[in-house]
Amino acid sequence: MAFPLAVLLCFAALHQVFVWRAQPDAVYMDTLRLVAQLKDWHEGTMSLYDFWSQGSSHRGLINQTFLFLNVELFSLDVLLANRLTGIAILAVASIIVLAFWRATSSAASTPARLTVRCVVSVLVAALCFSWAGVELLTLDLGLPLWVKNLSFVAYFFWHARFLALQGESDWRATAGLSFLGAFIVLLIGMGWSYAFVGAVLGVHALLFVSSAARRGGKLQGIKYVPAAVLVVALAVYMSAGVSGDDGAASNLLGSLPRTLDLSVYALGSPWAGVEATNARQWPLSTAYVAGLVGLLAAAWVIWRKFRRGLSNGSLFPLYLIGYGLLTALSVAAARGGDGPAAVIASRYYMD
Repeated sequence: MAFPLAVLLCFAALHQVFVWRAQPDAVYMDTLRLVAQLKDWHEGTMSLYDFWSQGSSHRGLINQTFLFLNVELFSLDVLLANRLTGIAILAVASIIVLAFWRATSSAASTPARLTVRCVVSVLVAALCFSWAGVELLTLDLGLPLWVKNLSFVAYFFWHARFLALQGESDWRATAGLSFLGAFIVLLIGMGWSYAFVGAVLGVHALLFVSSAARRGGKLQGIKYVPAAVLVVALAVYMSAGVSGDDGAASNLLGSLPRTLDLSVYALGSPWAGVEATNARQWPLSTAYVAGLVGLLAAAWVIWRKFRRGLSNGSLFPLYLIGYGLLTALSVAAARGGDGPAAVIASRYYMD
């Protein structure tokens, strides 16, 4: 485990050096709006419901909570928020990398396999700390959004282990996952909750298909409880808010071929965001090629899992693949009207 930990710490240190050199201390435009709303909420002229709803598809309290703490404790220290973003990114990368090493530890440690494990560790760390996400590395918005992703990844990891425990009915884990899932959807996930819930349901669907094909290994009823709670929480989220930007579904259905095409651009954005392509004068097709490579890699992982049996090995990668694909699709549907450059904006790369 020494190598992956060293890699993660090196990238985290590079991030801190980047923040130290750049000295980003400007608030994001949404923060300016939230500061005014925070004042109204303090004075009682704005209800907690309105503060949560925001009149948009991004409902929740994660951004508001971090802003409140920053204002109350540090008088809105944006530079501190950008430094702490690196800690959140490190936590996300650590869960993914260490889960990968844990899942592959049972295999014989040949030089080739060890090389693959090392390369994957570097790639995951590079993707998480990618400078393609410069917008989230230099604005206070990055901290709550990366904490949002940390909650997603932690839930995926826990849920994957929960499903892997065949024959065990642990009501404590069921209750914990159910509470955490509802908490994430209603308060943290915002507009990304759709992809979050979709990823969990997608893994359940794959397990159902796999068990039907192999005639056995069906999940106990208790294993579906956390997923059912997620669906209920998402229904509450959708019905309780007042949305001013719910046209993504109609955009998706209205021009599905174009949306799917733009989704490939979105998948490539962690490697070649719009700032990077502009600075290097690369064609936007660079992101498209990177997205195709990622799509092929995801298809290979899913095929390999089916070939070996979903019960063999960890399900965790399937959650990450599902979430990434669904988020790319939603970004393309919501922002694709402005072309490929809009869907590879750096504030979307972390998903």
